[in-house]
Amino acid sequence: MRRLFNFSFLIISICSGQLISIKSVPLAAGSQFSIYPSESFGMGNISIAFNDTYKDPYNNPVTGRNIHKSIIFCLPTFYTQSEQKYFNKSFPLSLLLRRNSWFAGFCLALQQVNNQPLNNRDSWQIIPETLSGHSGRNQYLHLFAGKEIRKNTTNLAWSFLMSELNAVDGIDYLYSNSARVELHGNIYDYRVGLSHCIESLHTFELLLLHHRSNITHKVIYPSWLDWSMDNAIENKDRTNTWGGHLKYLYPINKNYWQLGCIVTINYKTHPKIPNYDLMNIPRDPGNSYAYNFGIGIAKSIDSLKFGIDMIYEPIWSHTWAVATNNLHTNSDKIINPGEKTVNNDFQFNNVHLRTGLYSQGRVIGIQLGLAVSSINYRLRQNDFVLERKRKAEENWFEWNFTWGLVLKLSGFDLYYQGQVLYGLGIPGIEMQNRLMYAGEDFKSDLVVAPAGDLTLQDTAILTHRIMIAVPIE
Repeated sequence: MRRLFNFSFLIISICSGQLISIKSVPLAAGSQFSIYPSESFGMGNISIAFNDTYKDPYNNPVTGRNIHKSIIFCLPTFYTQSEQKYFNKSFPLSLLLRRNSWFAGFCLALQQVNNQPLNNRDSWQIIPETLSGHSGRNQYLHLFAGKEIRKNTTNLAWSFLMSELNAVDGIDYLYSNSARVELHGNIYDYRVGLSHCIESLHTFELLLLHHRSNITHKVIYPSWLDWSMDNAIENKDRTNTWGGHLKYLYPINKNYWQLGCIVTINYKTHPKIPNYDLMNIPRDPGNSYAYNFGIGIAKSIDSLKFGIDMIYEPIWSHTWAVATNNLHTNSDKIINPGEKTVNNDFQFNNVHLRTGLYSQGRVIGIQLGLAVSSINYRLRQNDFVLERKRKAEENWFEWNFTWGLVLKLSGFDLYYQGQVLYGLGIPGIEMQNRLMYAGEDFKSDLVVAPAGDLTLQDTAILTHRIMIAVPIE
């Protein structure tokens, strides 16, 4: 049965967990934001009950209280999709510092992201590629600092993230008719964390955050009348997020097992949503309420680390379009400028499961992990122009297999961490008994979402990370 489907939006976040990512299509976006040192990357990225001393301070700066010694990291990272012949590359440098009751750290990263090859470029279309059009440069700077304000009990910390983006992996797939997409923008993230321990057993962590994404897509379309000229359209992507996160940790056994629970709340406003070719939504406002509730258990001893996370993630999103001029409905009523032409309500019910194992010998350690995400949502749409109400439901699974090899050497630790992600790819729709992918020549009316079920051209995303951790004496 043919159904009406409206593409909502894709929010790409750098810091996971406390910042809930919302996506309504399984777009292959790679491992662009895996720039932080992590012990748990090869363990399925478990995070609730497992204390990842390297990565946690970048999610919640107050967890820097677990830093016991100063360490410097270099983390070359490479990732690619299965159909690509090149790797996107990142080179982050990080530092964790501890001095008496103070703790601090920073991460500085440079990144090269290659532009995606679009399937709609026929072999006879010769489009000159500039040096800047071949790849984009991204820069990231993340700082955090905190202090133990009451010994072994209370800690306070803050963090600041600034990023300059000139490329986002996968964006080209959403502009099917374009010759290329030039992107520029910034992401800013501010966080304040507070932790308190009661009787050395019950630990509470509170986080407040504000996240701002301000990105512009300059979409270049070839001119069919004059091949020497291109048409450029600017799409703005704006999202503001306010959030809170509460975490509770309880050691079941002081030497081995630990229980963790989390509650996260995000309120997002979307002043501008890009008008993508693939699903073609209006560039008009929206807002979202996103939550997650999770429980985890972990075991940590010298030679063995193990953990399980279970997270339920309900999300409600509301987007709409407004008329820019007078429009006539099917019954010949008039919609005045500024009045709504379409109303979309999304309800997500996502589930995330993660598990990981780390066995460390005298010199060699092995990590294994698996993370599975079930994304499910319902769309209720009211089209005031066609005077119709439509419903749609979509769901998919994302399978993330991880592994790692750890060498404890004299004076430093060497990590190799790998990841392969299945369940993402190039999204499209089924329309008139044929599949239409992002790379095909499809463009719908401005106020009417395309009719058809969501389809996917599968791909696998492979990531390699080499991490060197050197303690500072």
